[in-house]
Amino acid sequence: MTKPAKSDGSAVYNINLKVVEPGDFKGVPLTDYMSEKAIGIGGIRFIRACNNGNDPKPNENYELNNGVGKVVKIHVSNGLYNGRPTNQVDDYDVADASFTNTDDE
Repeated sequence: MTKPAKSDGSAVYNINLKVVEPGDFKGVPLTDYMSEKAIGIGGIRFIRACNNGNDPKPNENYELNNGVGKVVKIHVSNGLYNGRPTNQVDDYDVADASFTNTDDE
């Protein structure tokens, strides 16, 4: 989903994720945000993780919706926002070859 930034109207991309690995956290939703003005390293890592580890081609636009349904490995850290615990996506990587999404959704 894309929405305009409150500050200047530039595009902010919401990356909606869900834990699919079996265990205590299966089904936990996570959201990451990327600004069109600072897509930088996080965006490159997301694209690479969704593209089997391949870098995006120079000067080629990548449709972030190409990541829908992809299984990727993420690193999550915990933090606080307004005194409430949060989960923050810190990094993306290609999922292990043996891991596949077994969700019915």
